[in-house]
Amino acid sequence: MRNLSVDGGTLRGTACSVATVRRMTSLVAAMLPLGIGAIAARVLAAHRPARIANDFQQPLVVATNWGAYGAGAVAILAASVVLTTGLLVFTVLRFRPNARASDLGAILVAALVGIGFTLAWPFVFSSDLYAYAAYGDLAARGLDPYRLAPATLHDAFLDAARFQWSGPFPVDVYGPAMLAIGRAVVAVTGDANVALTLGSLRAVTIAAFLGSIVALHAALASCDERRRFVTTAAFALHPVILWSVAEGHNDAFVTLAASLAALAIARGRVVVGALVVGLLPVFKATGALFAVGLALAALARPHEDRSRRALWALAVGCVVTAVIAIPPLFPAFARFGAHGHYAPSLSLQGLIGPLPALAIAAAAAIVGAVSIVRSDGRGFAWIGLAALCALPNAYPWYALWLLPWALAAGASWPAIALGTATICNIARYLPDAAGVPDVGMAHLLAGISSAPLALALIPRRVAKAPERS
Repeated sequence: MRNLSVDGGTLRGTACSVATVRRMTSLVAAMLPLGIGAIAARVLAAHRPARIANDFQQPLVVATNWGAYGAGAVAILAASVVLTTGLLVFTVLRFRPNARASDLGAILVAALVGIGFTLAWPFVFSSDLYAYAAYGDLAARGLDPYRLAPATLHDAFLDAARFQWSGPFPVDVYGPAMLAIGRAVVAVTGDANVALTLGSLRAVTIAAFLGSIVALHAALASCDERRRFVTTAAFALHPVILWSVAEGHNDAFVTLAASLAALAIARGRVVVGALVVGLLPVFKATGALFAVGLALAALARPHEDRSRRALWALAVGCVVTAVIAIPPLFPAFARFGAHGHYAPSLSLQGLIGPLPALAIAAAAAIVGAVSIVRSDGRGFAWIGLAALCALPNAYPWYALWLLPWALAAGASWPAIALGTATICNIARYLPDAAGVPDVGMAHLLAGISSAPLALALIPRRVAKAPERS
């Protein structure tokens, strides 16, 4: 009989491959509630009432004023998100002790599966994608998207957007970079194929999101592998993030640029990274939150050359942003000033009033600023919580994109509060999908959305428990 021998390295490689497949399978399984939700949503869509037949004739179906039927649609999404979150937390904590860099592949596969499940839903809850296309169409025509579109002007994009808003759609409030993306997609897909344009915008958003996962994982190379795995998985597989990406929200572009900036800084290219952070608001104003965080982190070490260079580059980026992004917004500001009204709804402001909520937001912002200056990454979670408290209407994707930077410092109660509040903010879809609720229901939903914020108040000595988990 011949002697059989197996190289030790081969055994280890085989064991690693088996472990990777096991992780991938488990992470993919955690996404299954989103797929089951898609099936339930399709069954619901098959039994839709005749009065909303026109909505289902649109290129992308948006649940709007559907009454009890719309409430059922939101309930399916909420159940899918909660179940996915539970499975994801269990799976991540299970594999965390043996985390390794190669887990990125498993996370990317699971993210793609999760996105596929969300794309399988027959409707969404946000009309923002129609607005992006309409703004790009106006820009391609040489018109100003920051002004109200002329009522006499008609084409496929403008009419589709008007249908979603039952009249004039909002003026553009995003930066020139986002407008350029919309204009480019409209130019490539043609000036009449709305469905192709919306699908292409979703595809570009998904690509940006996947790129941000890779960049984030690379930027965290110096972290402990367990923390790196938790942070990357919590960002890449968070069901609300997956849903937001599938809806095509432009925050994905801000996150990609922020992740690339973090990667540049992590690899010693401080000036490049800080400059990019300063330019983030050219996509969306919320990018300024990253600039605030970087400025505070640099101020924590004012005597270091690295910090001084970062501050100078950040300042240059902010100045360039102000020069190119703010002037075009003047017509939008003027319109909001003349026709807008402040109406807090499903948020902490809607629950306890603007002034008390803004006071809480200011306190959270101060805590966050002090924490970041002290090199405590949990400050990013506090900044996110401050943003949620300051917003009169908090949709699920608002402030969510700060979560990975908060988790990169270690799991903490402020970070858990931010993530939980984002999940509970699914309730914000209900008034739009079902119709305006009565005052009592609005207060109940605002309470559901705001309750998780209290988790951030758990004393630090108790909060150490999640960090060790």
